[in-house]
Amino acid sequence: MKFCPVCDRELADGTTCPDDGAVLVEKRPGPETALVGVVLKGTYRIEAKIGAGGMGTVYRAVQLPLGRDVAVKVLLETVRSGKDTVKRFYREAKVLSGLNHPNVVSLIDFGNTDTGLVYYVMEHLDGVTLEQAMVERAPLSFSEVVAIMRQVCAGVSAAHATGLIHRDLKPANVFLARLSDDSEAIKILDFGIAKRTSDQTRLTRAGDVVGTPGYISPEQLKGEVEPDTRADVYALGAILYFLLRGKRPYDGPSTQSIIVKQLTEPPAPLDFAALGYPAALGDVVLKAMAIDREQRYATASALVAALDEVARSAGVVRVAGEAAHLNLPAR
Repeated sequence: MKFCPVCDRELADGTTCPDDGAVLVEKRPGPETALVGVVLKGTYRIEAKIGAGGMGTVYRAVQLPLGRDVAVKVLLETVRSGKDTVKRFYREAKVLSGLNHPNVVSLIDFGNTDTGLVYYVMEHLDGVTLEQAMVERAPLSFSEVVAIMRQVCAGVSAAHATGLIHRDLKPANVFLARLSDDSEAIKILDFGIAKRTSDQTRLTRAGDVVGTPGYISPEQLKGEVEPDTRADVYALGAILYFLLRGKRPYDGPSTQSIIVKQLTEPPAPLDFAALGYPAALGDVVLKAMAIDREQRYATASALVAALDEVARSAGVVRVAGEAAHLNLPAR
């Protein structure tokens, strides 16, 4: 028996839903082990495992007709039997399909196999996450920080323009991709818990917290109001803090202690003079990460405008073409 991940309709056979055209998913989970060497749908040959998360495993694969590398995210067998999880995975694919921006990872395909494997295919990225990059390149210059934040905010603004809130922005979900001309560009990843402002569907139980402590907004932690674009602005402020300090804005012996700090106090102040950054950045970070969302920048674009003002005051001039290429020096 198969079901449609969009409308929940169950069908005994067929490959797509006759109502909405979505690819049907097998209710019985199929095996995902030993995928290396397997060819999905006669098109994508799995070459190697790249990484894994809470919902899926990501593999490098070759798109055989074109001979190009792609990334294939396969829904984990351990969570695939639940309809809500499959629906969330399908929603992530649909979210990516609706975003066309150079700073957001591109979706190529989505489908499932006869054995029940559910997957989607993305562009393959060569590079590292911001989390990994900071280990290798920190400390960054102020101009590098501004260049990175401009691109991160550009991708987030593109998502917001479609009514989409990411809800899990963090350095591990921001990729520093090396392009074919050896320049670098930011790509935002992992829209697994993203939500449209118009979407009334609830794929998490009441009281569940979705997001990453230290980066998730206080209103998401409390669950009292629906998060809006300012929830992502808070996370952008936390990413900015991470780029400046090399550490997340809140630390503690436990997740609960970090959450308590987020709900009751601003992040630890930075010694900008010692770090070599303009002192005015302190106000930008604090405003972006205000506990009360009414006190934050309303949009990612407003945050960029504030950064640009600090950059102008510090004598950092925007470089032509910087919006498309970072060209950060190797460390």
